[in-house]
Amino acid sequence: MRRRPGGVRGARSVVRPVRTSADRARLVVEPRRTVTVPSPARVRIGHRPGRGAGELPFEFPLEPSTRPGAACPYHEAGCRPARPRLPAGPNPTHRTTGVAGTRGVDRNGAPCGNRRTRHHRSSGRPHHGFPARQRHPGSTAAVAAESRGVPRETVVSDALALAAVTETLRAVLQEAVQRAVPGAVVTVRHPGGAAAADEEGTTPTLNVFLYRTTVDAAWRNTDPPGTHPGETRHPALPLVLHYLFTGYAPPAEDSTVPERLLGAAMSALHDRPELRADALRAAADFSDLHLQQEPVRVTPAVMTAEEMYCLWAALGHGYRLSVPYEARVVLIDSAVPGRAPLPVLRRGEAGLGPEATATTAEPWPVLHAVLPSVAAPGADIVLSGSGLRAGAPSVRLTHPLLGTPVVLPARADGEAAVRATLGEDHGAGRWSVVVVLTAADGSERTTGPRALHVAPRITSALPLTAARKGNGAVLLSVDCVPAVHPGQQAELVVGDLPVPAEPFARATRTLRFRLAAGTPGRYPLRLRVDGVDSPLADMGAERFDAGAAVVIT
Repeated sequence: MRRRPGGVRGARSVVRPVRTSADRARLVVEPRRTVTVPSPARVRIGHRPGRGAGELPFEFPLEPSTRPGAACPYHEAGCRPARPRLPAGPNPTHRTTGVAGTRGVDRNGAPCGNRRTRHHRSSGRPHHGFPARQRHPGSTAAVAAESRGVPRETVVSDALALAAVTETLRAVLQEAVQRAVPGAVVTVRHPGGAAAADEEGTTPTLNVFLYRTTVDAAWRNTDPPGTHPGETRHPALPLVLHYLFTGYAPPAEDSTVPERLLGAAMSALHDRPELRADALRAAADFSDLHLQQEPVRVTPAVMTAEEMYCLWAALGHGYRLSVPYEARVVLIDSAVPGRAPLPVLRRGEAGLGPEATATTAEPWPVLHAVLPSVAAPGADIVLSGSGLRAGAPSVRLTHPLLGTPVVLPARADGEAAVRATLGEDHGAGRWSVVVVLTAADGSERTTGPRALHVAPRITSALPLTAARKGNGAVLLSVDCVPAVHPGQQAELVVGDLPVPAEPFARATRTLRFRLAAGTPGRYPLRLRVDGVDSPLADMGAERFDAGAAVVIT
């Protein structure tokens, strides 16, 4: 209950139209009475808000459904009520409560796509909802979207949206400045061209200049409209357009025309900050921006005096009184096609979804370690982990430079390990190794990768001997296995001095090295390929291999 002016207590009524047949409808006025009337018809209801008060009539049009037996999309029985029309006169105080889920009309009487759950204001404030819009059948974005298989409901706008906003602003502001300064025009020139035209002409001018565009961070990763759960579509490009409004007066006049032009423009955008769909379509029918569901709002921007002066200095002209505005947000549809996977028919056994069982075992095979971590060609490696008995095991080796992965047969080595033997021709360096388990039905499960280092081995007779040349240089030739491939980095470490290998164009097992200034003596020798050294020490005996050396004479 709500107290009216003058102490009269009013009441609310819920009016619910229900169709009973193809030609009759029942109008339920809760909590008072039910009336059955012919359809289509206009029903006039008188409600007395209080004793001694006059009757406040209002009307509902009742329309038949679009086809026999069709269900109304807004009600349970095929009728479509419009908004109650309150009587004309000063301060009508009757308030109604609409049925939840019904469609209404906006302040101009046009059907509105907003659902109202309580009452709808009829004041002159901007309408913040968007009506259900029809796609423009011949528009550029609609045709392009259909050609790539995108439904029309997902069209946001095309690349011409920037020009559409500018043209609509010109049309909206033209009407406002005409009322303030008769004969004034709105231009969209560069400020330099507008100033030149101002010096030559006699027409008051308001110039709208787009000087900057930015990307709206809040919309950058938002799914485009029409994206269903589980589908992926490329997000739209969300732009914020930054404008500079500048007023120009004829040079012969000493007046406040620029201030009047800017005041009229600011007042017009304050009263109507949103660019309506009908205005966008009327001013820029070359673009699909009017189909965008998110409204384009034009609001004042914040710019310090220093930033304003720097902008005018960059434009190459003296400062004039200007006002910055921004138009947010302009969504440009992406041309990248999305993906719409098929729906899931069943989740788990009997469609009951996955079943979770508490256990300490790993739900997926896991590779914990590879031993030894540095292996020589032809050596055995042992890969330990958990869940490695879920299928027939094999070992897959991948090298970043050697192309196709190498698959090695593997055999079980206890309950939680498998064993494989490296080949002699596998390249030296750093490898990535995984265990692949193949089930009886052919499906595969793969563990996570672990690192494996394959060490090169010097096959030349050791120790090497080399004689210095007259300039002190020493040339060394080293045979090794496995072959070293182009792109791999090979070095010969003589003592503590690494010597890079001379360039080679194809895989080779013979590398040549040039030591610029050799000193006679015996030095430990290591071959390093991609950071992995050939064996130098016998770790079991904790001593260096005496044969792995070079003797320089």
